[in-house]
Amino acid sequence: MTRVVIGLLACLTIGLSACGEKPTVEATVLRFTDIEPQGEPTPVRMIITPEHIRIDDGSDGKTFVLFSRRDRVIYNVSAADQMVLVIPPSAATAKPPVKLVHSVKEAPESVPAVAGQRVRHWQLLTNGKLCYDLYAAENLLPEAVTAMREFISVLAGDQAQSSPTMPREFLTPCYLANNIHAPTRYLDHGFPIRRAEPGGRVSELNDFKQSVPVDRALFVLPADVRRMSIRELRGR
Repeated sequence: MTRVVIGLLACLTIGLSACGEKPTVEATVLRFTDIEPQGEPTPVRMIITPEHIRIDDGSDGKTFVLFSRRDRVIYNVSAADQMVLVIPPSAATAKPPVKLVHSVKEAPESVPAVAGQRVRHWQLLTNGKLCYDLYAAENLLPEAVTAMREFISVLAGDQAQSSPTMPREFLTPCYLANNIHAPTRYLDHGFPIRRAEPGGRVSELNDFKQSVPVDRALFVLPADVRRMSIRELRGR
């Protein structure tokens, strides 16, 4: 990844056309609203290309999350801290600390289609507890679903590494399922239009556009800030 970034920076310095590369790349651009418990709604933009996912607040600023799909590495870029936190792929723990039994229920209701694709209402449960209340559009944006699955799998591997240090009361069946042992199950039903957790966290799709030309510079990591591995941050 370092070589790729250096090469991109060189191209930006001398001009992308001189490197035989267009200054833009076609992407799928998704816009969500995320709501945290007792929090204000937050705009979230996700830009997906064959090589990257960029997640930000909708601006082209210097604080963002970048996922390299080829290397399966997440880079959390903070302009305030002048730091890039590097999260490499890690294997999830093979066995959860408690037995997890997953089930799915469909809520029978009529929901308007999105982009001509049927939307269905699902309830995802673990050990009899509701973990996700989900509205998903069948066959909508399958390439984006694949990319999101890749990103979430790397996040789950990292969560698996940090979970042994968490208080046991936080490691509920839903937490273990949603974050570590079945993190992508909500993507099995199509593209998530609305996803809610019982604690109040909600993510809703507002809009999406495909084949949008976006600046390649949005996928370049800053060269003048320090990098730290998540493993260093945890002291191991």
